[in-house]
Amino acid sequence: MKSSEIFFREPMLSKYINSAAAEDTEEAYRAAFLAQSMGCDMIDVNGSSTKVIQAAVEGRNQALLYVQRRKPPMLIMASLTPPEANDLHAQKATLRQSTCRACGQCEKACPNNALTLVSGGVHLETTRCRGCRHCAQVCPDDNFRFQTMPTPPLHKAVPAALAAGAEAIELHFSGMPAGDIRRRLRELETLLGGVVLSVCLGSQQSSPRELIAAARAVAEQRNGRLTFIQADGSTMTGTTHGFSALSTAEIILSQQLPNLRVICSGGCGPQTWKFVREAGLPIAGIGMGIAMRECVKHLLDAPDLTSNPDLWRDAEQIHRAIVAGTVKREGNRKILGAALQLVANQ
Repeated sequence: MKSSEIFFREPMLSKYINSAAAEDTEEAYRAAFLAQSMGCDMIDVNGSSTKVIQAAVEGRNQALLYVQRRKPPMLIMASLTPPEANDLHAQKATLRQSTCRACGQCEKACPNNALTLVSGGVHLETTRCRGCRHCAQVCPDDNFRFQTMPTPPLHKAVPAALAAGAEAIELHFSGMPAGDIRRRLRELETLLGGVVLSVCLGSQQSSPRELIAAARAVAEQRNGRLTFIQADGSTMTGTTHGFSALSTAEIILSQQLPNLRVICSGGCGPQTWKFVREAGLPIAGIGMGIAMRECVKHLLDAPDLTSNPDLWRDAEQIHRAIVAGTVKREGNRKILGAALQLVANQ
């Protein structure tokens, strides 16, 4: 897919963030099927797992075959983290079982179905964990810790991801010095070629001055080639207003760097779409992870997702409401009702 085909879809791109840490292939398949049915422009998945990428491609293609909404194919983006980066996207929870009282608070708090109460404790399904830290926030005994998971070197991971079917690459460079970012992009220049590239820069791990230096490094090394900058705010927090993401985006946009298109992410939700329009910010798109999955959880969990046309219609209508900025997190049934009512009123 040519860069221009994705960069100039209007009015703003909608990105479904499945997470750079999620390893469940069935979940990736269903998420991609759902995201394509909704009308999202792209989905990002764990780029370190070729099986996850292949599952997402298959899910997207099945949706194109079954749903037949005449929408362009959604872009499959492989999210990759350099091994030396202590990036939040590559972290997962560990659980100290010896002092777990099996109170169930973590199971209720986890938005990813990664924790399950079992006899004598809690089971942590690592493949589903995205490192959001919701479990740690509610655990009365401080039993959760987070560790950075090993990731393959980028010179091996990038070609493997592209061979598995990824059509775009996202590199998580949050917190990395500008010089290291230049070096990494220079090393990968031949491998990336004409592939759509996104670089994630986050405010949680960088000061405003460091953010500006990092964005300039990307612009200089890319030398005028179209590039996404994912302005990451409150990574995986589940907040939906997106204020920190918008602030990050404004810092980067203030530099007026050539051919960089900014996507807001990290704590973004339906309200963010509304705020961006009201503020008139020249944002290229908005990425939603936890908030998106909460809006469509009943669809993701539906056994007949890939065979029920009614669910596909619901998915499209919910996405329209999300983009309109009218969905509020009041429970899945109320979310669906708000979406359907919005459509009925148009």
